[in-house]
Amino acid sequence: MGSGTWVRVVVAAVLAWGCVASHARAPAQDAAAAARAEVARDVVVGMYLRDIPEVDLRAGLFAFDAYLWFRWNPEEFLAIGAEAGEGDSPPRAPCDSYEVMGVHELQTTPVSSRPGYAVFRVQGKVRQSFDLGRFPLDDHVLGIRVEDAESELHRVRYAPDVEGSTAGQLTLHGWATTPLRVVSGSEEFATNFGDLELPTGNRSVYSSVTFEIGINHDGLSYFAKLSCTAFIATVLAALALLIRPSNVDPRFGLPVGGLFAAVASEWVVSESLPDRSGLTLADWVHVASFLVIFLVVLVSVISLRAYESGREETSRRIDRVAFWTVLPAYAASCVLIVWLR
Repeated sequence: MGSGTWVRVVVAAVLAWGCVASHARAPAQDAAAAARAEVARDVVVGMYLRDIPEVDLRAGLFAFDAYLWFRWNPEEFLAIGAEAGEGDSPPRAPCDSYEVMGVHELQTTPVSSRPGYAVFRVQGKVRQSFDLGRFPLDDHVLGIRVEDAESELHRVRYAPDVEGSTAGQLTLHGWATTPLRVVSGSEEFATNFGDLELPTGNRSVYSSVTFEIGINHDGLSYFAKLSCTAFIATVLAALALLIRPSNVDPRFGLPVGGLFAAVASEWVVSESLPDRSGLTLADWVHVASFLVIFLVVLVSVISLRAYESGREETSRRIDRVAFWTVLPAYAASCVLIVWLR
């Protein structure tokens, strides 16, 4: 075998060994890259809730004013930039990609910033779904959810700053508040967001932190304020049963006037709520008032017919039994409505 033949054999052997080695290293490199990609970088998120200026049950909104801060390891996010192929361009800080979910009219003002730390003052209105079944004895949990809008959960994970997050002295008129609560979570989107490089229906998961504060109507004062007109109108209507049936004007005028007062009270309640809120506790109290006033008018008609037919004692007995039945039944029904709702 000539020297040229030996050279060709050696070169072929070296090339074959290189191909085998490269193929052997490729899975290991892919596995290492995948492992690096699956290590999520933590971003600590905290909030100081300064104020809740408004809770609008009718519009399904509440306003907030808060300081929001982020804390992270800058070196870890340099590695994310390298993995994403950003080259020499500086990677975006995690505080540049946050989003307050369900908010509109958001105003963001930078307060402080340094490598690995940033503070913003954020003000806006958040859409909120309110369960109004027990209105005006209702209670709600207001939530401000902050989510990373760019990096998925396997790359960036929001960690709540439980110790640092708190609320100031909130002065929310008509409401009592509970301490601020911080909850970490995530949201999944079953879409590829129009990216043709991803399969249709691709699932993306993004990390989030929610700051929650409970509110409830302060005592029974608000309930009494909204319902007192209906209560008084019902009692006045029932007092008509103590008037002789022959006095037709006051006998029927009291319940009719009470009916108009109860309708006006119900209109005031409806103005505070969405158009499609369903029947609330206050609505059921007004329904009970309407039924009692209707029964008073019905009893008055029956009593008047008995009186005009010469059965005065029967007429008085009907009025007396109805009076001492209607009012206790009305009070019991109101208590039952509050208890069941």
